[in-house]
Amino acid sequence: MWARAGMSTLWAVLCGDVGTKFVLRAGGGGERSGEEEEEEEEEGGREIGRQEDPRKSKEGEISKSLRIMCSYGSKLVAPWTIASPISAKIFRLRQVAKRFYNFGSKEYKSAFGDAPFFDSQGLRERTIQYIKNFDASIWHKDPIRTIVKGNYFIQGVESDTTNAIGNINGKQIFADKETFEKITAHISSSALRYEVSKCKDLMKAVRRLEADLLDLDTAAILVGNQSIDFGKQDGITEIEESAQANQVERRLADMLQDDEARGVISIRKDPVFVSCVSNFSNFLDLFRKVVRNIEFGIPVVVLSRGNTQQHCFRWTQLLVDLMKKHNIPLDLVTFASLTLADQQKLLSMFPSSPTHFTGSRDVAKAIKRLSPKTLASTGGPNTMIATQLTSEVQEAIRMSACIENSGQCTALRHVVAPISADVEGERTVSKIFSNSKHVNSALEAIEAKEFSAFVSDLNSGEKSNEYSQLKCSPVSFRINDSLPDDIEENWRQVYLDFTSLTTSEIESEEKIEEIARWLRKTQPISLSVNASVKTGLQLWEKCAMVVYTQGQPENPALSCQARPQDGECFGEFPPRSSIHEFTRFPMVIPSPTPCYNSEYLREYLKTVDLSMIPEDMKYLEDVFVPCYLLQDDKYLSRSSDIFAAMPCEDTAFVSCCTHFVSH
Repeated sequence: MWARAGMSTLWAVLCGDVGTKFVLRAGGGGERSGEEEEEEEEEGGREIGRQEDPRKSKEGEISKSLRIMCSYGSKLVAPWTIASPISAKIFRLRQVAKRFYNFGSKEYKSAFGDAPFFDSQGLRERTIQYIKNFDASIWHKDPIRTIVKGNYFIQGVESDTTNAIGNINGKQIFADKETFEKITAHISSSALRYEVSKCKDLMKAVRRLEADLLDLDTAAILVGNQSIDFGKQDGITEIEESAQANQVERRLADMLQDDEARGVISIRKDPVFVSCVSNFSNFLDLFRKVVRNIEFGIPVVVLSRGNTQQHCFRWTQLLVDLMKKHNIPLDLVTFASLTLADQQKLLSMFPSSPTHFTGSRDVAKAIKRLSPKTLASTGGPNTMIATQLTSEVQEAIRMSACIENSGQCTALRHVVAPISADVEGERTVSKIFSNSKHVNSALEAIEAKEFSAFVSDLNSGEKSNEYSQLKCSPVSFRINDSLPDDIEENWRQVYLDFTSLTTSEIESEEKIEEIARWLRKTQPISLSVNASVKTGLQLWEKCAMVVYTQGQPENPALSCQARPQDGECFGEFPPRSSIHEFTRFPMVIPSPTPCYNSEYLREYLKTVDLSMIPEDMKYLEDVFVPCYLLQDDKYLSRSSDIFAAMPCEDTAFVSCCTHFVSH
């Protein structure tokens, strides 16, 4: 399913069924061998019938039933059988290949577990030492510049680079016309076209390189540079996440590679552009977008940033040096030090190349116009809903809002809670942040093991006059009786919008519907609900959120956590109604990165038994379309078995949104 064959990705949404009958069954007429019957029984040939409304069950219980939903735009169409008569048919899928790396499948689930131990304390000690011994002149003497096939190019215009607070921290050389042409000439010919048989050897070499990158001494350089450049307080956890989540994605990548070797899919080798994100570049950019691509022989072009870009260039240097050590072709990694105008020109010249981007929706939309295959993860107003403002919830609000001085993609921006819109409400906000930690530098935060402290230099900017300001902490807030119409992110500044609702209002069906509409429209990355399971389930069924965490007022969920190595799958989706303005596909982590530019081989689809196609689908002129749809039906059938079999307490509130677009 991850690989595209003329249709966008389908996602299965786990919800409670509301009493509508639908049938998805592997089975049917015709003679079958004993082997086929055994496989069908193992893979869940079954009928899913009418289920009881989970709201009729006693409080605290969640129905284990499954509803397969289709989200087209912002409207949820459910159940899928109403939208399509196809699924009411009973037919066999005996010749459809298993797609092992698909989200929610048994094999996907098997990629998790046995996370390797990582010495976080050892990394912390080495990082502190690296920062203290750092020679700031290096980034001036060794400027950011273009790298092509391991060669550095110094021709061009020199400029200053700046850190997170706008201070000059080094030099950069923007490529001149001749260097730009060298970049484009290389990209045009850099698809090395590795034979499938050779990819295994390349993959082994890249994974030895990956192990070197995660060596504590090298990882300390990655964390230290990011902290010096961006002011990150807790790059330690990011590297720990990388070490453990990388293992999951390596297993998924192996499954993807096996499918290519078996002739099921084709992984395109178009060069991939990587537009780096500053706050999570080590995991998202270096490992997910670069390492996971080059191990398949896919060339990668790392683009320079407008600010806080020194650490991204430095990990590219480290990467190139390690590629030399492990005899990995240097053609695979290019660093393009370009002005914004030249970057735009470069992207427009290679429309078949994917561009990976993590950042704001406005920038994603601009990139998508230039690069049709943009794969963007975009931000949104992360929201917490709480029926009580217990001391535990208040601390959860503080940590979630202040993570990395509001410099993390999951930082809390909006709270729905019983808080009064008056002086008493202001006292409550002041109390929430009364225990905040204040440090003078990111180094102090690393030494103190803090991730949500206020870093003094980051909070000197001008504040919006539409918000009230706390005296005890650099926090801007406002309290309204209705959900906000528009929320500006205010990156690296702690801003909070409170929506004042009573507990009974939050729990009412009317308000739940209103909140769900707002969530679907604004599409936060993360929603944390600290309320009854009943309220949480009602929101879950309606809001189509990507990262959904259920807590209780006494044991609250935060909005700032994400541990993909433990199955906390996450993604940063734009609103569904306009998703293709920003990204070609929604991206989920963990997943095998090259799958987003892969496709089914028509030769493989020809092997699907055409007798399996229901009458309702035979009107389609292109026979490959129903063959492709049968792959998705098989996927949904297998993945629904896994989720439906989960005990209630083990079913994670992590959503994956259904997205279906016609051929």
